[in-house]
Amino acid sequence: MFLIKFIFSIIVLIAFFGCHSANSTDNSTQVTGEITIEVPENSKNILSIVAQKGSKLTLKGKNADKFELNDLVLTFKKAPDYEEDIHTYYVTVVISNNNTTTTQDYKIILLNENDNPPIFTAYTTVQISESIQKVQELTASDLDGDKVSFKLDLTKNNDSDKFIIDEDNLLKLKEKANYEKQSSYVCTIILDDGKYKIEKDIKVKILNIADGSAVLEPISFSIKEDAQVGSKIATLPIKYAGDSEISTISLSGIGNQNFLITRDGDIKLDINAEIDYEKVKFYHLEAVATNKAGDSKPVDVNITIENVIDEVPILKLFKKTIKENAHLDKYLGDVEIVYAGDSPIEYFKLYGDGSENFKITN
Repeated sequence: MFLIKFIFSIIVLIAFFGCHSANSTDNSTQVTGEITIEVPENSKNILSIVAQKGSKLTLKGKNADKFELNDLVLTFKKAPDYEEDIHTYYVTVVISNNNTTTTQDYKIILLNENDNPPIFTAYTTVQISESIQKVQELTASDLDGDKVSFKLDLTKNNDSDKFIIDEDNLLKLKEKANYEKQSSYVCTIILDDGKYKIEKDIKVKILNIADGSAVLEPISFSIKEDAQVGSKIATLPIKYAGDSEISTISLSGIGNQNFLITRDGDIKLDINAEIDYEKVKFYHLEAVATNKAGDSKPVDVNITIENVIDEVPILKLFKKTIKENAHLDKYLGDVEIVYAGDSPIEYFKLYGDGSENFKITN
């Protein structure tokens, strides 16, 4: 198209100047029709002007200040940029020779060229919740108006092979995100506008969603009734904490106020605990752990109290007179038990001078 119009403009000028160079002694002005020329952006030269030797060439018109003549070549003073400059120019070339003046109007249309790489306009760092596949829509701008396509670069040593790009340019994981399996990804996207190929890395962070409660194991143990208050007495087994931190573990049941439990499972005696074997010999409690997913199933916490002897038996004074030569194994009487203490009497024993001559049954 450019070549055809360019040749045409030369022919018109040659034909005109040829038929008037031989005759004209009178003053005359010749005006030809407008010629349209298409010029790619970033180019300076437009066309060559053919004129008789000694002719004077000048420029006028709406955009004449944008052009100049260099050795009969019409050029832009500055190579135009389609993205920054106007797209249509009007200039008139005036050729004066003796008494004849010829004017030729030009309409110059600037053609857009693919001289700008595409610009990635989507996010390069994205956060999505687990159980989600869609990451984001891929978008780009192109100053030349070229269509931009996207594809994954599977040659990179990253996670690109775990993604797909669908027909709507949606970047997706092939499988639903699972924080416990993989908490972050990196993939490489190639932007292609037909001339330029641009690479962009996208980082995808997976947000954990609490979807698993804790699992506790039951425990049975014993403590002495005189165990120190505030002291650790056992640790509750935590089989699985869930996929979020345990915030609390609670104890319930009769007498639970005597015990404390930390979120790590440490069981302690409360500083105000009242543990007394003579009052309560066994505690059956239940423990429940709580995390972001909710409460665990309750498990048994069985605590047996061991007695500590802190009160001894009290006996009544036993007096008895016997005759000498009394029979062996002669029954002399019973020792009266005033108070047996806080545990069963296991046996009796005699002490003192001559105690070897007597015995006492249990």
